[in-house]
Amino acid sequence: MEQIFEKKRTFYYETDKACMVLGDALKILTKISAESVDMIFADPPYFLSNDGITCQSGKMVSVNKGSWDKLPKDGARNIEYKHKFNRKWIRLCRQILKPNGSIWISGTYHNIYSIGMALEQEAFKIINNITWQKTNPPPNLSCRCFTHSTETILWAQKNDKTSRHFFDYQAMKELNGGKSVNAVFVVGGGGKVPGFTEKLAENLGILKERVALRGAEVMGNIDFIDESIKKDSLLVTPIGICLNFYNQKNSFIFIYFNGERMKLYDNDKLTIMDAVMQADYPNDFLFPRRGKELEFYVNGRQRIIRGEVGDSAVILLNGETVNLQTSIKQNDRIIIKESTIGEPAVCTLDSLPEYEDTIIFEVEKRKIVCPKFTQVNGKLEAGYYQIKQNDKIEFLDYYTAEQVAQFLDINLDMVKLYINNRLADRTDKVYENFSLKWKELTGTYEDLLEIEEDR
Repeated sequence: MEQIFEKKRTFYYETDKACMVLGDALKILTKISAESVDMIFADPPYFLSNDGITCQSGKMVSVNKGSWDKLPKDGARNIEYKHKFNRKWIRLCRQILKPNGSIWISGTYHNIYSIGMALEQEAFKIINNITWQKTNPPPNLSCRCFTHSTETILWAQKNDKTSRHFFDYQAMKELNGGKSVNAVFVVGGGGKVPGFTEKLAENLGILKERVALRGAEVMGNIDFIDESIKKDSLLVTPIGICLNFYNQKNSFIFIYFNGERMKLYDNDKLTIMDAVMQADYPNDFLFPRRGKELEFYVNGRQRIIRGEVGDSAVILLNGETVNLQTSIKQNDRIIIKESTIGEPAVCTLDSLPEYEDTIIFEVEKRKIVCPKFTQVNGKLEAGYYQIKQNDKIEFLDYYTAEQVAQFLDINLDMVKLYINNRLADRTDKVYENFSLKWKELTGTYEDLLEIEEDR
């Protein structure tokens, strides 16, 4: 493993056959020698960490995986950021991949289409688009679309005429029981139409050998009383319908959902989630709800503070606390106490990070550090001020001459105050690193003359 790195390094985990490197992939890829890797499997960020929630094992969990899976808060730039990121890491992968190497990338619809384009833009040729069917996809809580039950794997090689990727067809065939790995299976009598499989292969743009007509081999576990029956694809559909009917219970159960009697089809796998969906119970009432957010502006930029998170719904099955994945049976009584809304967002001026900012003046050749004044809707406010909806907050980057004098406990009636060596009025503004000095007034005719000259 060490030979692919340009310099010797310490591995996070190591065995005789494998090594694991822990760190930022974008940095690690730059440390690997050019054209030293045979195959890459990448599972890049899907960018789904948006502070939302999901259901996992019947419990509410956060979708956040880490800062590496988050998009910028500026939504308008999300597509540009995502695609730029994908091109960057794919470009680095191409540099370390051998001429005959290949790359496999898995992803969902959230990111895989950007990855496909990025591959072609970075001089890759896509070999296969593989659909990965999930046997246990997340529940379809929204009920507004099909269940997201698949991921896509893109297999690609360098788009060079001399590039020859490796594919062990014989090994694949052995793993498939000595048969070719077919892409399409035709089941039912329609497949008996002359030329059907050839035409299907032509329309799909694949070899005709990759379209298989399933017949007697799928009925190997069925005993026929009449042995004279011809066992071919014509029987597959009607027998399949019959078996499906007899294998199912085709019965219903009755339960009580929040006091209402409900009828559910019994498939031996019923859970509280099924009852929730049947009752059309609002999803918002299942998971914690946030209190009202607080929106305001700081130095002209919008800022939003989210409200507190409430409590999850309490689910009772026959009086006992359970979760959404708990199984249910005949006459069960389900009661759901809806989730609560958290407290509205609350924020004071002194809790904002800008409140700690300071401004430095030079007073009589000494550095003086002063806190910045905070203005809300044009009025100066103290740190304990509780921010209200749509407040316009400004942390001032200046003092007036009068404010400086008050901070230094100087009576302006008794002195002449100079800002950057120029005589200042009380309302003159003093910015960062401005110099200040003063001269006491004696009330003499000479002082009056000097004041007039400075002006």
